[in-house]
Amino acid sequence: MKEGEIFEILYDTREPRPNWLIKHQKKLNIIVHRQYLDVGDFSITGFESEFMIERKTTADLVSSFIGEKKLLEGITTNRREQFRKMWERATQRVKILYVVGKVGDLIQGNFFSKMEVNPILASLVKWQQRYHYDWYWVDDEAQGQIFVYWHCREFLALKEEEKKNG
Repeated sequence: MKEGEIFEILYDTREPRPNWLIKHQKKLNIIVHRQYLDVGDFSITGFESEFMIERKTTADLVSSFIGEKKLLEGITTNRREQFRKMWERATQRVKILYVVGKVGDLIQGNFFSKMEVNPILASLVKWQQRYHYDWYWVDDEAQGQIFVYWHCREFLALKEEEKKNG
């Protein structure tokens, strides 16, 4: 990525507005745009098939492994299966999951669910290895969005370097 070049970060239509990114658009030389994304919650315009970031809160993450989600009257979906299928559909070269919260809350079972923590951690690690994604925890939404910016920026710099080196 060339110095001072503007790029566009996409966020999915089903996601909350990324206020930190929007507030700092001008300073960061980015444009933040809302667009439907088949997988993930963030991507880069023109690189949707190569780069994705999935965002969860600790509560979202736990609920992704338990119970059913009501879609319409009388129609439900298994959340765990839905989350797994999302990772199966994610064919991007770069796949990242970031979780807003404290990893200690998950490990110590400090969440509102009767589900045991070990199956959640086992699935996260197993799926990370199977579907080749990185995952990490951030304390709040602003930190997560800072990481989104840096992941996007460095992905584009790497793409530029690859193009230059053939």
